[in-house]
Amino acid sequence: MRILFAAPNRDLLQCYQALLSEDGDETTTAFDGAQALNLIRTGAYDLVILDQNLPLVPYRQLLPELQAAGMRSILLLDSGLEEGAAPDASIAYPFLPAELQTLISEVTSHE
Repeated sequence: MRILFAAPNRDLLQCYQALLSEDGDETTTAFDGAQALNLIRTGAYDLVILDQNLPLVPYRQLLPELQAAGMRSILLLDSGLEEGAAPDASIAYPFLPAELQTLISEVTSHE
């Protein structure tokens, strides 16, 4: 599965890229919303995982792009989900890696 993981915390990105790669997923990372938007527009991903606090281009602007491209999404939350935001799923910090892996399986099994 091709996954784009976008979060401003580079240590978090490295950890999850390694974890998801161990699961056999091809994981690309972005550390801000502008980089994520460029990757979304130029690539096809089975799943995009977005941090709620992406700099430059906020996740609210990325979700419509994902929906138009038919890409599934998970939003990582540190506060409540804003009205109008419509990811396929969300998970609140702090969470265990296994919880995210389970959520990924749930979201991608609905294809």
